[in-house]
Amino acid sequence: MKKIKAFTLIEIIIAMLLSSFTIGLAITFYLMMNNQFNRFTSRMDGNTRLVQFYKTLKQDVERADRAYYNSSTLELEKEESPGLTYLFSSKRIIRTHQTARDTFHLKHTNLNTKTVDDTELLQNLWFSVVIEGKPLVLSVKKQYPQYILYTEKQKQEYEPGFE
Repeated sequence: MKKIKAFTLIEIIIAMLLSSFTIGLAITFYLMMNNQFNRFTSRMDGNTRLVQFYKTLKQDVERADRAYYNSSTLELEKEESPGLTYLFSSKRIIRTHQTARDTFHLKHTNLNTKTVDDTELLQNLWFSVVIEGKPLVLSVKKQYPQYILYTEKQKQEYEPGFE
């Protein structure tokens, strides 16, 4: 009788156990790395939103001729174009320019302003934005040409009811 070369049942069971153990490790590693990647992506999305908002705000303030802050609304005026506004609510900041509206989903607190002496012109704006549970202070400063400061002071002196 001729002997057939084959694996025994025990050899097959051991091979299946080893391969299932290896596959289990690979799946576990994949799931851990996928979870880590998703957390990293989420964090980067939050940082990207913050950088995009801050860059846009700074650029808008620098380009504006005049900036005013009145009860949670930042108004930016430019001589040759319609106004631009930022509405600060507790969970988001809404930027409106003509008919376009951008919403930045950023939680902010402690919004403070400083005006130029004897005018309503905004000089400094600073506030805290909460990113990953930690507050980050953002600050924007507006510098005005002398002629704008002069015309604003003149306007304040000649307004009725100004004392």
